[in-house]
Amino acid sequence: MRKSSQYSEGNNLETNLRIFWIKYLPYLIPVFGLGGLSTLLSLKIPLLAKEIIDVGIADMGRLPSLAVSLCLYMISARATDFAKSLVAERVANQAVCDLREKFLDHLLRARVSEVHQNRTKGEIIHRVINDAEAAKTLLSYLAPSIFEAGLFVTLALIILASINSFLAVLSIISLLLYVVIFRILNGRIRDTYRRVNEDEDALIENLDENISGIKEITLYRSQEKRVSLFSATLGRWAKNSLRLRLGSSLAKNLYSLIEHLGPLLILAIGGYYVANKSLTLGSVVGFYLYLQRLYSPSMDLADSFIDLAKAHENLKRAFEVLRLDLEERDSGRLPVNKIETIQLSQVTFRYNENEQPVLRNLSVLFETGTSYAIAGQTGVGKTTLFGLLLAFLNPTEGQVLVNGVPLNHYSISDYRNHIAATLSDGFLFN
Repeated sequence: MRKSSQYSEGNNLETNLRIFWIKYLPYLIPVFGLGGLSTLLSLKIPLLAKEIIDVGIADMGRLPSLAVSLCLYMISARATDFAKSLVAERVANQAVCDLREKFLDHLLRARVSEVHQNRTKGEIIHRVINDAEAAKTLLSYLAPSIFEAGLFVTLALIILASINSFLAVLSIISLLLYVVIFRILNGRIRDTYRRVNEDEDALIENLDENISGIKEITLYRSQEKRVSLFSATLGRWAKNSLRLRLGSSLAKNLYSLIEHLGPLLILAIGGYYVANKSLTLGSVVGFYLYLQRLYSPSMDLADSFIDLAKAHENLKRAFEVLRLDLEERDSGRLPVNKIETIQLSQVTFRYNENEQPVLRNLSVLFETGTSYAIAGQTGVGKTTLFGLLLAFLNPTEGQVLVNGVPLNHYSISDYRNHIAATLSDGFLFN
């Protein structure tokens, strides 16, 4: 499978979603073909059952051949479905690998300040690993399920109409009733699911902070406060998860009620037709078997659309990684031949708009060939200063000048070719 990196590295999440489908739908054509064949084989089974009852009883000699045919159709349908699952899994796994590789490539080329200021480590990992997994759900399960269920429902209704149009109309009414219920509840379920995802992000962020700062938490005895904050987030998550479960269960239980009442009504009316010899017993049994098979894919179809909305939300959250600004996008193109001076001119820097500046109106000049020592208490801005010098951070106000020229006029990668740094956090290149 060829790779492509044509996803938009910007704010248009819907565009990236369309690009995703355009890229991978062609690879699902064999999956749809195998799924369609499996559906057609399954549709033949109730017709064989009808024939066994109507013809086999009158001609016992045909029963063995009809029974063998029924078994062969059932085995063939399962074998085809198995082959479809293998092909779909391969396509889906490749899609997830491509996306995660693309996200990591973008993260490593993004502005460091963007990565650290706008996203926590736990949130980014959740996007790249968990949310990107939605691509696998979409390609290996939801897209094939929607295609097969839609094909089965359409063909089954045509067959039911050919057996008895009045009973077919009753079946359609029961299906339409579920569609109405689905449309009412689907929007609420989708919104609640989004809130559950946001709460899970907050839990991961909170847990990541607690583990990273466990020494400070222990030293200042703030365990109760941290547990209280975590518990509050857990409470929101539990509340929204309960709402999500209630909404999903309500939709499924209402449909289950229709699923049980529909066949009972069909059997009662069908029995009346058999008594009046308007239908054969085999036709009623065949109709009942089709109806039973029709409700399951109809329910799967409706549930798949709910799951489709959820998976789209997850995938859009994953694509938010591509919103991070690329470092080279903000840099100029001037080459750096030699660094003679680096100057901070009236630099003010804050990590967030609502916070106090870490550095305020700082002006300092560093010249080549001179050694400098920067000392100060924890929190005075030493790490921030080095972040500015290494072009990891951009000043909130003021400028960083290299050889008297604003740093953003130079190529950042070219600028870093002239810099060596030993950072406080160790990282091994393996």
